[in-house]
Amino acid sequence: MAGVYGLEDLQAAIASDVDRWRPLVFTNGCFD
Repeated sequence: MAGVYGLEDLQAAIASDVDRWRPLVFTNGCFD
């Protein structure tokens, strides 16, 4: 299932590419 992530996988992806995700977090306010 490409594109479907477990919570751990998502956190790992964000942690490994924080600079790419951080602007999205700030723009959206938070992840729901």
